[in-house]
Amino acid sequence: MKQWNIGVYFSLRFQEIAGALDSALAVPILVPVQSSHSDENSQDLTLKQSVTLLESLRSCWSEDVLLISCADKFLRLSLQLLSRYSNWLSSGLADWKKGSVSSNPGCEWAISALPDDFIIHDINWLAKRICGDYLEGILQLLSTCSTEVLDLVKKSILHGGKSLSDLLPSVINTIIEALVDKSVEDLRQLKGITATYRMTNKPLPVRHSPYVAGILRPLKIAGCSRWRTSNNIFDRRC
Repeated sequence: MKQWNIGVYFSLRFQEIAGALDSALAVPILVPVQSSHSDENSQDLTLKQSVTLLESLRSCWSEDVLLISCADKFLRLSLQLLSRYSNWLSSGLADWKKGSVSSNPGCEWAISALPDDFIIHDINWLAKRICGDYLEGILQLLSTCSTEVLDLVKKSILHGGKSLSDLLPSVINTIIEALVDKSVEDLRQLKGITATYRMTNKPLPVRHSPYVAGILRPLKIAGCSRWRTSNNIFDRRC
């Protein structure tokens, strides 16, 4: 161990682990997970970006990567990974509301596609796993540390998981705004309906106007998307 340059070792691991997540988050679209994904433990996730976060977090504490003497550095890296993912989501949502892409790389997904419940599902799943099994695994690896150190580690990881959960209200509100905006587009047809029957001799309508079905179309599409997501997860479990 004395022959190792531990600082260089961690620097290389940092570039490897953080670089993998940065590459995944730099993709300008939300990438669905394919059913053939090799990691069975992450098959409940629906987005490739989320899977990469989970894999990066696990790499920090895997047996072939972790050096106990660098545990504090790998803990910091784990928290940085969570922060990077959270910032990627929050920046994308902010760009969607503005209708333009900021200078932050990887936020183009918010413009190219509407936010959907894929994101909500992944946030819930990740937050639960990080504050549960992931945290317990880290505490076991550091079981020889003092109670004070373990308490600080626990608080840090729980705070990282909470940072994900705190994004949920913003994600939900953004999805609601997106659905409302899409529905309102069809309501604009209402302005011409009364004028049409006042200014022409057209007979009274005997069927509903096209805008009626159009109002609910965004909700129907969102519902179908959710159904497909649930079935894909179910299929991967079978």
